[in-house]
Amino acid sequence: MPFFIKGEPATFATTSEKVWKQILASAIPLCQGVNKYSGIALRFTLSSPTRNGHSFDLDNLVEPVFSVIIGEKGYFSGKRTNLLWWYAKKNIGTPAGVEIELSGGSPLIRIKGTEIFKGEYNGELPKSATSEALSSWLISQGFRERRHERYGIHLIFPERINIGEIATGAVKATIDCLWPIIGGKPGAPEDWRIEELMVERKLNQILQIKIYEISRRII
Repeated sequence: MPFFIKGEPATFATTSEKVWKQILASAIPLCQGVNKYSGIALRFTLSSPTRNGHSFDLDNLVEPVFSVIIGEKGYFSGKRTNLLWWYAKKNIGTPAGVEIELSGGSPLIRIKGTEIFKGEYNGELPKSATSEALSSWLISQGFRERRHERYGIHLIFPERINIGEIATGAVKATIDCLWPIIGGKPGAPEDWRIEELMVERKLNQILQIKIYEISRRII
């Protein structure tokens, strides 16, 4: 069953992260027994779209939760490599906090929106926000500037990729290199426009990307 933890969610590497992780640690029980989970869904409620003038990047909100629930509390046998999938969503409302739902099966969640891109990328996976191969490939598909307000992203990585490593792993670097579609520029993507993320790893050899417009406002 999902459970909700009240508090102001914080992104990693910010001054608010320590307090937020303390709140999480006090509310999440230690994992009992062997690992029986394959995925996790996180639904964040934020009291404001920005904090100290900065927007909330969804992947950065996920990192502190993984740090506590996997690293400290021992879920997924204490290893992020045991994550087969994760989902995250953010919205504005009250009370602020995060709903956590652990799953032992395949993801049943589907991003609702208009699909604006679907492709399979077999080039080198990005290693940083300034990696050029993926963004150049997207530009070759006809994307050069942001067209929509908000996005849902579905990424399926090869099985070897650790999708639980957010701060320095392939997931964040890949999201950052989607700037030809979501807006921004190399090293400075407008990834705060992403409101839903579904990330999986499967027995495949290529990165699969689906991008959805989840707002009716087109700019």
